[in-house]
Parts: sequence; C-alpha cells; structure tokens
Amino acid sequence: MKKFAFLLIICVTSLFLVNTSYASPLPAGFGGPNVEDYLDNYGFNYTQIKPTLFTGSWNYTAIAYEAANINNIEQNGSTTFTTNNVSNFGKWDLVNFNTDELFFKDTTDNDPKISINSQNPIAFKFFLINESTSLGYLNNLTIEKGSIIVGWNDNLLNEGDADYDDLITAFTASPIPEPATMILFGISLLGLAGISRKKS
Repeated sequence: MKKFAFLLIICVTSLFLVNTSYASPLPAGFGGPNVEDYLDNYGFNYTQIKPTLFTGSWNYTAIAYEAANINNIEQNGSTTFTTNNVSNFGKWDLVNFNTDELFFKDTTDNDPKISINSQNPIAFKFFLINESTSLGYLNNLTIEKGSIIVGWNDNLLNEGDADYDDLITAFTASPIPEPATMILFGISLLGLAGISRKKS
C-alpha cells in the first residue's frame, strides 16, 4: 500500500511538472527567425493583412517573444505585458480603442514608444487567423477564428532585423453594445416589468 501511495505521488508530481512546463510562454529564442515561422510552427492558418486601425473594444494578450531586449506594451501609462516578466502571457486584458491606445516600446534601447494604430509598417505586421487554434504551451489558450496576430519589430532606430517576432500579441474583438441596442434592451425590460405588474 505504501509503495502504491509513493508511486501515485511520483505520477502526480510528474504530471504537474509537465503541465507547468507548458504553462509558461516561449522563452527568448523560440527557434524561428520571423513571426511567420512562429505561426507555422504552432499550426496557425493565417493570412497576412495590411496594417489595421483598431477601433472599439478588444481583448489582447502577449503570446510569444524572441528578443533579448526588454519590450513592453503600455496602456494608460502602465505596462500590461513585458518580456521581462512573462507570468501573465496568455491572460487576456481589455482595451477600448475609442478612448485609449496601446503603445509598444523597446526599453533596452530606449526607443520611442509606438502606437499600435500608427500603422507603421516598420514596426508591425498583422495576420488574420482563419481557424481557431489552441496553444498547448499557454494552457491551451484558444486564439479564435477572426482574431488578429500582431508581430512587433523592436529595431526602429537601427537597421532592423525585420523578424517581427520580438513581441507577438493576439487581439480578439470584444464588441461594446451600441446605444440603439441598449435602448431596445431597456424597452424590453420595461415591457417585462409591465407584464409582471398586470399579472400581480
């Protein structure tokens, strides 16, 4: 019985170690010289698209990086994702581009921060995801069909390596109810309230 319990503990511990190894994002130098290699390596079905102007509400998360430099994403003056601490890679954050903006910055070289809506072709590449894809190394995080993958190139003031894999981020639209929709919803609630009053 003691042997069985000991073996069970070893098995559970092994499973935990295996799972935690997949729970962390890719380390620097994941083996691909550019963002397209990353997308191919992890089974994405994608189409490269022109620089995209983001509007409305979007969920976003960092999913991979390659650079030795420290690269950050900033929102409202605060860092939301950084290659210096990848513990929250794969966890969704929310930005409303109608009122806010996201900035990418190479802090190691002290380059200027660049807005994702700058549509700067030197800084970003955009890819539309054609099929939902799960990332095993991020606890099977699902990147839904219609999401946009953004590859960041951090060498803006120098001769760039043009790999766009220095910080890779996923964006999924999170629609905000339109005013007309909210009005209809309010009218429906009032109607239900009126019906319940009549019944009582």
